[in-house]
Amino acid sequence: MFRTARTFKPHITLQPLINKGLRVGTFLTVLYIVGVAIGLVIYFSFPASLQSSFLVQIHTAISSLSPSTSPVHGAFTETTLEFILLFVIWIFAQTPIGTPFIVSLLFLRAVSTGLTFLALVAAFGWRGLYFDLLAIAPSNILTGGGFIFAATVSVLLIRHRHSGGKSSLRYSVWVAYHSAVLLAAGLLFCSGKLETAATTHAFAWLHFSQGR
Repeated sequence: MFRTARTFKPHITLQPLINKGLRVGTFLTVLYIVGVAIGLVIYFSFPASLQSSFLVQIHTAISSLSPSTSPVHGAFTETTLEFILLFVIWIFAQTPIGTPFIVSLLFLRAVSTGLTFLALVAAFGWRGLYFDLLAIAPSNILTGGGFIFAATVSVLLIRHRHSGGKSSLRYSVWVAYHSAVLLAAGLLFCSGKLETAATTHAFAWLHFSQGR
């Protein structure tokens, strides 16, 4: 009299892929945090001459920033290297041996972030710390998240190839991966716009002058 309701069971479940993604993403997030921490302390291992040279470069970089730069132009300027790095990650994702290179690039990006944070503090003292918190940290949270996300889906794509993924999934996997890369690129662009706007306000609040 009563019919038993049939539950829909898709032939392809995303749960295993999500679980793998969470594990890989967690590992890469921890690796990124460790890289930032190493970058914060590696500055003190530099010789005094190298520290002085690095401080000069930081002063020059800060002095070259112009608050009058338009937001759109500034966003593209600030994210040029990030887009190049994302493109390199994409290239390595197309190779079967790209995983160690992707992980290494992500780790080096994290180390450079921590090193820049500490160098600004060493160059400008408390104003450098405030500049980090106001302009650098918020945008780098987005940038780091974008790179971690892109690296995660890239590693998953490489693993899918190694596991001999079903031929029927090739197109859908290709679309999903490149959609994820486009999302990461969008995060990098938003990060650039945020850093441009935050830098403008930070200059006004902290009264940065040329080289000081």
